[in-house]
Amino acid sequence: MDDEAIAALNMCNYLFLAEIEELDNNGLRIVVREGLPVGALESLLVGDAVISGVTRIDVRDESAVFELVWKKLRRLLGDERVVRGGRR
Repeated sequence: MDDEAIAALNMCNYLFLAEIEELDNNGLRIVVREGLPVGALESLLVGDAVISGVTRIDVRDESAVFELVWKKLRRLLGDERVVRGGRR
């Protein structure tokens, strides 16, 4: 596990799910990109619920990209986790 990449991922305020893929042997691969806020905070109506404090995000060329890989989902929090990523 790359501690520097995990620290960079944790510093992102907004993340955009770019890819999700099921791997062999019940594994999972997720790619997220850093989102940068655009505009003021708003309220969003979802069904009968109102979610306040949301903002639009923009993913740019300079946004950080993170790839998270779990080789086996049943060990999601075990030693099988691999995180790579950071600034381009």
